[in-house]
Amino acid sequence: MISALSARGELMFKIVEGSINTERFIDFLAALIEGAPRKIFLVVDNLRVHHPKKVTEWLAGKESQIEIELVFLPPYAPESNLDEYLIATSKRRYAAAR
Repeated sequence: MISALSARGELMFKIVEGSINTERFIDFLAALIEGAPRKIFLVVDNLRVHHPKKVTEWLAGKESQIEIELVFLPPYAPESNLDEYLIATSKRRYAAAR
């Protein structure tokens, strides 16, 4: 699962088969900015797919740089990543429902 949680508690997520790769991450970023009323500041951890040259190039695109900006957490700070709590809770509930 890849997800984003706003300060207002709004959730956007996508269930994917397999792991998140660069292309899936960029697709998710594109979906986040589609129709967004203002610039998104997305707090991300240091997962490898957040740093590749393809992501940097996509973010540097004429439109995307005024629509979204990535803000990186410190190298190891899972307690600061609210998305980790969301994912863990979702996985537990999914497993319990099966």
